[in-house]
Amino acid sequence: MKDMLITLLGSGLLATLISCLIPVVFFKRERKFEYELEYHKKLLDKRISSYNKIERIAYFFSSAVQDSDGRPYHFIFSTEQNPFQDEYIALMTELTKCNLWISDEIRSELLSLNRFLFENKIVFTDIEKGKKFYKQLGEMSDKIISVARKDMLNLTDLNFLRKQGK
Repeated sequence: MKDMLITLLGSGLLATLISCLIPVVFFKRERKFEYELEYHKKLLDKRISSYNKIERIAYFFSSAVQDSDGRPYHFIFSTEQNPFQDEYIALMTELTKCNLWISDEIRSELLSLNRFLFENKIVFTDIEKGKKFYKQLGEMSDKIISVARKDMLNLTDLNFLRKQGK
């Protein structure tokens, strides 16, 4: 009888302990899952914000205007006060801070565009330079759009951070 009472009390205690531990384990797992989900949402928001900036930069070189001599240039070029130049510089400055959130390939294309503008001393208030480099700037913009489009298909894949060694 005494052994049976000890067994009964022991199993009751064990059942109580297990019934208390199971919710704690599930609660911890759920909290970890929620934390990881929130973390991924924040990273995705940063990536989306970066690619929105890239989209705006490509937009500057996507629309063309034809001058009176019949030669085209991108609308970012003008002879008067040009708010697009300041916006372009601000976007590129912000994107240098966002290198972590964009792919190496799109980063390389943006750097190529920036180098091209710098090496050819292109300012957006010089329509003649815009006409002269219309084709090259259009091709660079197309490449940026192409890479960004490819990146957008994998935007939620955050393994790119590991792959790029970041």
